Formats: sequence, C-alpha cells, structure tokens
Amino acid sequence: MRADRKLAFFTAVNIDGELLYGSPREADRWFLDPRLVDSSQQTDASLYAANTLDRGHLVRRLDPGWGQDRKEAEQAIGDTFFFTNCSPQHARLNQQTWLSLEEYVLKNAATQKLKVCVFSGPVFQEQDRSYRGVQIPEEYWKV
Repeated sequence: MRADRKLAFFTAVNIDGELLYGSPREADRWFLDPRLVDSSQQTDASLYAANTLDRGHLVRRLDPGWGQDRKEAEQAIGDTFFFTNCSPQHARLNQQTWLSLEEYVLKNAATQKLKVCVFSGPVFQEQDRSYRGVQIPEEYWKV
C-alpha cells in the first residue's frame, strides 16, 4: 500500500489454469481491509459514488479462483473485494481495455493449463488529478 495515495502500490496473484473454477458475478460488495490498522490509509465507497469511476480490481476477481475445491476458489474470489485491491479507473478503461487484457491472461492460463504470476498496479505521478482527497492515477501496468 502507498498510504499517502490510499491505493495499492502493486498487487500480485498466482493463477493455476488447471485448477480454475468459474464463478457467476453477483452484486459487488466491497470492504475496508482490516489488515490496515489506520483505515484512513485506504479508499472507501465514498470515492466511487455518483461518478464515472469504477472500482478497478487490480487482482481480477477470477484470477485467484482456483484450488482443490470450489469452496477454496470462492474464498479466494471473495478476498479480492477489499478496497486495498482496487484503484479508481474510468469506467471505459476498466470495462473495455483493462478487461480485455485480463481476459487474455486468464483465457490463456486456462486453455494452456498454465501457472501464471500476475503483478499489476497504478502508475503514480505527481500531476495526477485530486478528486475527493485522492490523487487518481491515469495509467496502470500489468506484467
């Protein structure tokens, strides 16, 4: 976490394409991450209310959705819904460009039965616009 920006500096996830489980999307419920003692060091729902910002998963909800059984996979999917795992993204970026990249990675992991390590995060710049007390990144990276 980068506390001064209230956003993750980067995230990491392992994908096992051989053990993936699909999971239908339900209504998103995001939570403050209790691992941060000072909750002011993370964003919350107020940042995303009544605007075009999406809660952009840094670790895609389906990426950790694998394991020895469905219960284990669904627990991992649920663990992606902490505000420490999202970054404010414009809806078009999140639902089109970023989603296409995520689909490409996950589809290939599943098709080829690959084990993949994915790292992603925002690009922080001094000139990022401030909105509701948070500087909003305009660029993101994924490796």
